[in-house]
Amino acid sequence: DHRLWRRGSQGVSILILFAVLAVLAGPAQAQDYSFAVPTLQLQVFIEPDGTARLVYDITFQNEPTGRALDVVDIGMPTADYNISNMRASIDGVPLNDIRPSEFVKPGVEVHLDDNWIMPGDTGTLHFEATIPNLVFQDVTNRDYASFQITPTWYGDQYVSGFTNVQIAIHLPEGISPEDMLYQNEAFGQRALFEDRAVALWEFPSVRLTGPNLVGVSFPSAGIGNVQRMSALELAEIWFVGQTTLRLVLGLVFLGIYTFVFVRLTGGTG
Repeated sequence: DHRLWRRGSQGVSILILFAVLAVLAGPAQAQDYSFAVPTLQLQVFIEPDGTARLVYDITFQNEPTGRALDVVDIGMPTADYNISNMRASIDGVPLNDIRPSEFVKPGVEVHLDDNWIMPGDTGTLHFEATIPNLVFQDVTNRDYASFQITPTWYGDQYVSGFTNVQIAIHLPEGISPEDMLYQNEAFGQRALFEDRAVALWEFPSVRLTGPNLVGVSFPSAGIGNVQRMSALELAEIWFVGQTTLRLVLGLVFLGIYTFVFVRLTGGTG
């Protein structure tokens, strides 16, 4: 906290000087991240033990007026992660500084070391993480397992333009592509690749400022650590997904409450 106590013309001159410097420094201090993400590719490899290996390739195009990209935040599907199971690189150069994110919860931040993406430049971040306990019992079929994922996204104040988002979920060997069922968003394609059934989605032009949730159900036989849920938990998940039913029940309970309230207050409210 700087205070000037001098009197006279010298003090006035110093005040004017500080005012001019503050005006000149304002735009530089206000400069913030501003970038586009032309492409985001997320591949998920579901393993027989119920873990999921996430593999990102995210291309950043820094705006000429933005500040240098020195850190990239990546949201995690759960807080149950271990940074020792993560690795990253930028344009093929390994990165070694990965920390819990200060802003994205749960999430991590990847520091680009000396490989900043400068204003006007483009760079591709490769990021891998292995996360446990991400395969759940299917809500509608106890013989099936369920997996849902959304790629990371960024604040609307930082991202410009649109993104081609591509998602592939690779299931353990022994599952046929015909046995896969989609959730939320229909498959773009189902295929068999390197003895694994693969579900594919592509969103060719989306704003990367919110979730793009996809999901797949598949036979749970041979999959370890499937997260089981009680009948009450299953009912809760089902109810949360029934938007119309929740709206109708809300209106019904509101009507009942209004009727009872008016009766108890003698019609005066």
